[in-house]
Amino acid sequence: MSQAQNDTLILAQETVYFDFGKHDIKPRTAEKLRGMAQKIQGNIQGFIRLNGHTDAIGSDGDNLALSERRAQAVIDFLIQERIAPLSFIMNFSGEHAPVADNESDSGRAQNRRVEIIAYKVITKEPEIVEPEPEPEPEPEPAPVFKVPVSGLSFEVVDKETQKPVKADIEYRDYATGPEMRFPTDDLGKTDINVKAPDPREIAFGFFAEGYFHYTENVFVEPNKKKTIRIELSPIKVGNKITLKNLYFYGNQAKLLPKS
Repeated sequence: MSQAQNDTLILAQETVYFDFGKHDIKPRTAEKLRGMAQKIQGNIQGFIRLNGHTDAIGSDGDNLALSERRAQAVIDFLIQERIAPLSFIMNFSGEHAPVADNESDSGRAQNRRVEIIAYKVITKEPEIVEPEPEPEPEPEPAPVFKVPVSGLSFEVVDKETQKPVKADIEYRDYATGPEMRFPTDDLGKTDINVKAPDPREIAFGFFAEGYFHYTENVFVEPNKKKTIRIELSPIKVGNKITLKNLYFYGNQAKLLPKS
């Protein structure tokens, strides 16, 4: 008897576009998303994959954050339309996956987008096979898909004395995963394997008693190893701290909630 298998069927796919520096849903975009929602209403046994993009204007960090906000805005809109799949899978690529030339206004407009594909999971019923006179061979184990990882080795030291500092390291597991926290050993060292299905930047935070909190963006690639040395400044009169990864709403002097 063969085992049941799952296939996927594309229910609907759409690409929506955004104004420069914006992530809000425009009326025309809302109309397209409602049309897509009508196609997939009732087919909740599946998942929706989204990928946010930007044009090439602005810094890489700002564009990654903007592409994430655009993808999240589409998810929030679909939830409001009562679309509840098994899961939303969100990716965001910033300016790294253009579909048009960023040297022209029309090309940049095509790159400011979110691509959406809704899938339905179809379970095939197992076939009933009459028993054979001879025993059947053992079935081969089903292949297991492993998410590629990037191996990171951290070393945390005192910026002034260069002596090891025992610290905690915090980051978010992939795009929408949980906050992860790892301690270093007494020598200020630790090794971390992070999920890296595709090249991207991850923001790491470093916390140690008596030292300023510090953040560092690390570019990770699938199946690549990297060693990072972090210098923490002790908290004392006269020392200064630089705040990184502060992001604002487009064209506004208003911090994003996470900043």
